Amino acid sequence: VKDISIKEQRRRIWSCLYSHEYHLSLMQGRPLQYIFSNEDMSTSLPSSMDENELWTTNPSMYLGCIERARLLKVFHELWYGCDRASRSSPTKCIKLCEALDAAFKRMPKFLQTDISPSALSHFLQENPWLPFMRYYLRWKHLWLVIYALRHLSFNSKPASEDENTSPAFERCRVLLSEAAQDTITSATNYINNNALTPFFAWNCTFFIFNAALVPLTNIITQEASSENYLW
Repeated sequence: VKDISIKEQRRRIWSCLYSHEYHLSLMQGRPLQYIFSNEDMSTSLPSSMDENELWTTNPSMYLGCIERARLLKVFHELWYGCDRASRSSPTKCIKLCEALDAAFKRMPKFLQTDISPSALSHFLQENPWLPFMRYYLRWKHLWLVIYALRHLSFNSKPASEDENTSPAFERCRVLLSEAAQDTITSATNYINNNALTPFFAWNCTFFIFNAALVPLTNIITQEASSENYLW
């Protein structure tokens, strides 16, 4: 295909389909149908092009599928790029969390949480879709963190008796609780300060529900914990 705009449209469609398939595979615990790697797929990640078919570094409505695909690519390389035993390693999980944090920080500034209010206000006035996209990408980032750490904390057995009290394992527990709390706080903040459509409400409910499973599981499995009042 010679027309670059048609190529970009196809990349966006493929990226959206792939991201939804990946999300459903993780959520349902089933094997992936497609793998986002150079060996298995020749389609490139989408690029940011505005409605006038010009490359841009400004906000465009396609940034959601672009940045979501990049997050999944980072997750896939570190999660599925290792054997199952390595997924139960606290050190590996911390490395994955750090890589996802770095990927999130590489997103455009107007998608970051530390942008100045005045700069953000300008972007929001010009792009009414931007508030939800900023929150959604943050929730997606935290959801992937929760997925990996919840697998480590609740679904796997430690390799030794001392592993579940090791500094790395304790660090993973802290990261898991923080990711869950950040998700709940962030989604609540979005609900309280933005108009909700059915689509927005469904996403808020989904991410809050998944995050709430973390403290709920902690309360059930660790009844005597001194952290119960926090949960």
